[in-house]
Amino acid sequence: MSRYQWKKLVRDKIVDRVKNEGHQIDYKKLSKEELSLTLLDKLEEELTEVKTAQNKQELTEELADLQQIIDDICQVNQISLTELKSVQAKKKAKKGGFTEGFYVESVEIADPDDPWIEYFENQPDKYPKIN
Repeated sequence: MSRYQWKKLVRDKIVDRVKNEGHQIDYKKLSKEELSLTLLDKLEEELTEVKTAQNKQELTEELADLQQIIDDICQVNQISLTELKSVQAKKKAKKGGFTEGFYVESVEIADPDDPWIEYFENQPDKYPKIN
């Protein structure tokens, strides 16, 4: 007999599938609060799988999983897909998408009173100051 640790959120039909195959499975049903947090962990897991996809088919499958997690996070947090798409469209209209490929290495701000300085300095892990 071999036993393997999973310790991860799985799709809704997986538990029954494993049982129907005659395997023993140790699982629990998460509370809404636990599910909300665990979905965020699952988002990271699926993102890693997107990043390591080897071809278009794998990428498509992993993006579908990632989209499912996003949809489920919305559902658990009572965010409608209409609301999400509306915010997405507004952000794209105001700031654009990401398809042009602009990658910013650094930004130098000459005016010491510029409000961006406070924004950056309040997030030093994300925007470290360089000399």
